[in-house]
Amino acid sequence: MIKIISGDTRAGKTTHLFREYAQNPNADGILQPVVDGIRCNYYLKTRELRKLEVMNASAPDVETIGNYHFSTAEFQRARQYLHAIPGENSITILDEIGPLELEGRGIEPGLQEFIAVHAADPNLLILVVRSKILDTFFERFALDRSTCEFVEFRRV
Repeated sequence: MIKIISGDTRAGKTTHLFREYAQNPNADGILQPVVDGIRCNYYLKTRELRKLEVMNASAPDVETIGNYHFSTAEFQRARQYLHAIPGENSITILDEIGPLELEGRGIEPGLQEFIAVHAADPNLLILVVRSKILDTFFERFALDRSTCEFVEFRRV
């Protein structure tokens, strides 16, 4: 089963997921909190917090989209982590799928296969997807909207 959490930027999606699942022993995955103004990856089971965003655009191995620069090494680590998550977890979370993934970068390649495997699984897969790219997300990852549960967050 797939649950899509979408909404505006800074609407509380990651904070909600952190409150609900960070201490849940049946949950695993990656959250992307902003810590001291820098986007990070937080690995649920290992409780590791690693910088994803880099401030130096000219640093080696950087993925750039708009004004944001991300570590390709950290994306690689995130891909490896996701694919190593055991199937016995009742909840798997991926925060967030954004424009980079729609372009086949970031946590792609392998994300489409990851989603397809979990879509057929009775366990819960929670995906965070920005509202403005939902249509493109469903096309890119060949998912049927009617098979997904939705939760929408709005910035207040």
